[in-house]
Amino acid sequence: MTSRATPVRVAVSVAALVGGATSGASAQQAGAPIHGTDDLARMSLEELLNVQVVTASGGEAEDRSIAAANLVVIGKEEIRTRGWRSLAEVLANTPGLYVVEDLVLPSVGVRGVTGGLRAGSRIVKVMINGHSVIFQPDLTALLGPEYIPIECVERVEIAKGPLSSLYGANAFLATVNVITRDVLAGASGAELSARGSWISKQPGYGGTLLAQQVTDSVGVLAAYSFDRADRSGLRIERTFPGQRPELPAYAPFFADESRDDIAEPSSFYAQLSVETDAIGSLKVQGGVQRLDAMGEFQLNSALTHGSRHSLQNAWASVHHDKAWTPRVATQLTAGVSRGAPTRDEELFLTGVRATSFRRNFASTGFQAGARVDASLSETLTLSGGADAIVDLADVLYYTEIYRADVGGHSSGDEVDLVADQDVRSAMLSTGGAFAQVQVSRIPWLEGLHLSGNVRLDKPNHWDAQESWRASAAYRWHDNLVTKLIVGSSYQAPSAVLLYGLTGFGRNNNVIGSETLPSEPPLKPQKIRSAELVVSGGVSMFLFEAAAYVQEITDRIEFTSLGANFVGRNQGDEMHAGAELSLRLAHERIAPYVNMAANGRIAHVEKGELIYETETELPLYPFVLALGGVDVRIPEIYANVSVHAKLVSARGAAQGNVLLNDSEPYTLPGYATVDVTLSSVRADLLGGGSETAASLSIKNLLDQRRSEPGFGGFDVPVIGRSMAVNVTHAF
Repeated sequence: MTSRATPVRVAVSVAALVGGATSGASAQQAGAPIHGTDDLARMSLEELLNVQVVTASGGEAEDRSIAAANLVVIGKEEIRTRGWRSLAEVLANTPGLYVVEDLVLPSVGVRGVTGGLRAGSRIVKVMINGHSVIFQPDLTALLGPEYIPIECVERVEIAKGPLSSLYGANAFLATVNVITRDVLAGASGAELSARGSWISKQPGYGGTLLAQQVTDSVGVLAAYSFDRADRSGLRIERTFPGQRPELPAYAPFFADESRDDIAEPSSFYAQLSVETDAIGSLKVQGGVQRLDAMGEFQLNSALTHGSRHSLQNAWASVHHDKAWTPRVATQLTAGVSRGAPTRDEELFLTGVRATSFRRNFASTGFQAGARVDASLSETLTLSGGADAIVDLADVLYYTEIYRADVGGHSSGDEVDLVADQDVRSAMLSTGGAFAQVQVSRIPWLEGLHLSGNVRLDKPNHWDAQESWRASAAYRWHDNLVTKLIVGSSYQAPSAVLLYGLTGFGRNNNVIGSETLPSEPPLKPQKIRSAELVVSGGVSMFLFEAAAYVQEITDRIEFTSLGANFVGRNQGDEMHAGAELSLRLAHERIAPYVNMAANGRIAHVEKGELIYETETELPLYPFVLALGGVDVRIPEIYANVSVHAKLVSARGAAQGNVLLNDSEPYTLPGYATVDVTLSSVRADLLGGGSETAASLSIKNLLDQRRSEPGFGGFDVPVIGRSMAVNVTHAF
C-alpha cells in the first residue's frame, strides 16, 4: 500500500459516515459519471461532499448534496472495516433508522415510525441496483446475510423521506438501494472468504465464494455466501409489572433458556453486464435468498426448541439503458420473483409437542417499467415513465401436523386450517406513471438546483394514489449547500394484512381485514413531509444537519380483536426531529459522531388532533447516537475501528401494553461498543494474489438488553460476539 493511499482511505470513510462519499462508486446507468477509487486520490473537499448518487433521481447520477433527498451513503470500505455482514447491520448503524432484532426477521423503523407487529421492512423500499427485491407475501426484505453476499456490495444508498413519486407504493419512509460491484470496471478473478464466529462461546462458521469474468464489453459476476450461527443461551427477562412468573401464562417464558438456536442463512447472486455502442447497457441479475433460523423468541413459539422459520425468495431482473442521442436516453426494466416457505419450516406452540404447524403462503410477482430522460437544454431536463407490478398471492393459512395420536387424528395427519369459503388466492396489482423536471445552472442563479416529481398510481384494490416531491438546493459555496425537500408518499397493505387467516394457536394471530366482514376496509397509509438539510466542510471538518416534520394520515396500526390482532387505519399523527453528522479527518485518525432525535408532536384522539410532545414511542428510541474513531496504521498495514452506539429508552409494543393492564412501559436505554481490526490487502502468498483479514468484536462490554416484543415477553438480544474473516483474492 502506497503512502498516497493512506489519506484516500481515511477520506473515503469520512465522507461515507456523513453521507457524502463511498469507497469507489460504480456507474449504475449508461454514461453515469460516478467517481471510481482512483479518482478519490485527486478529489478535493467539495468533491468528497458531492460524490455522485443515483437513488434520488431514479437512475441518473447527480451530486449527493443537491439530490432531492436526505441521502446517507455507506461504502464497501466502511462495511469491511466495521465488520458488518448484512444489510440489517448497515441499516442499524444509519442515523434516523432503528432496527429491532428478533433473531429471525429484523424490523426497521424510520424517524419514529415503525410497522408494528411483524413489520420487517414493509415501510421501506429495498432495492438492488434500482430493482425492488423483497419477500412479496409480506412486502418485506430478508435483511440478514441471506439478502445478498456482502462481498458483492459496492455501496448502499439510503434515502430518508418519501420517494413514492419515483418508485411507487412502499417507498414510504425511506428507500434503500444496494449498489453492487461494477463488473465491467473490474478484472477477471475470484475471491474466497472463510470466517469463524463465537456468540457467547458458541462457535459458528461461514464462507463466501465470488468469481467474475470480464472482457472488453461483457462481464459476469457470481457469488454464494453461507453462514451458521448458534445463538443459544439467552433468557427472557421480566420487563413489565404484569408479567408475573408465577402465573401459568408467563411461567414458560422464565423456565428455560434458548437451546439449539441455529441460524443458517445463505444467498446467491449473479449478474451479467453487457455494454456496447450498438446496444447500450444491458444488465441481467438475479439471486436466491434463503432465511433459515430457529425461532426461540417468536410469537406463540417462545422457547419451544423446535420452531424453524425457513423462507426462500428467488428473483431475476433485466435492465436496459441506451443513450440514443447526447440529449435523449431510455431505460427499460422487467423482473420476476417467487417467494414462499420451504419444506423445512415447522412451527410449534409454546408447551405443545403433539402438533406442529406450517405456514402456507406464497407470491409470484412481475415487474416492468419504462423511462425516458430528455435534456432539453443545459438547464432543463425532463423525465417520464410508467411501470406496473402484479402480485399473484397465495393467501396465508396454516396446516396443523399431528405428531401423535390426538382425538380422532393419527400421527402424521395434516389438516389445513382453512374453510371452503375462505379466499385462497388474490391478485394485487398497481400501475403508475410519473413525470420529473430538473432545473439547474440557471445563468442568473448558478448555485440553484430545482427538482420536482409527480406520480399517479392505480392499485386494483383502492382508489388512485397520488404522490409528489419538490426540492430546492442552493450551493452557496463549494463547501456549503442547503436544500429544502417537501413531498408525499403512500404505503399499501400486504396480502397478509388483507387476507391472512388465523390458525397458529388461539391467540396472537394477524387477521387480514378483508377476511372480517365486520371490519372497515384497510386503506393505504400516507405521509407528507418537509425537511431542511445543510451540508458543508472546512479544511477536513465535514458536517451535515437536518430538521424535518412529517404527518402520517390513515396510519396503519395493529389493534386487538379478541385474542388476535388486525391492522386498522387509526387516524393521523405528526412527528418532528433533527439529525446531525460530524467528522474530523486526519491522515491517520478520524473521529466521528452521528446523532438523531425524534418525537411525536401531535396525534388523533377521539377524532381530534391533539398537540402534545411525546418522546417515548413504541419500538423506537427518542435519541440514537453513533460515534467512534477510525485509525489508520500504515506501518503494519492495518485499520482499527472503534464504533459505539447509544440508544435511549424504547416504548413497548401495543400488545404487551394491553397485557400490562393497558399501562405503557419502556425498555431501558443501552450503549454498545464494537471494535474491529482489519488489514489492507497484501500479496502474502506471491503470484499477484492478495490476502486480507479482520477480527471484529461486537458488543465488547457484553451489554445485555431486551428489544420490544409481542405476546407477553420482550426479546433478549445477543451479548458479546466475535468474528474472524480471511479473504484471499486470486
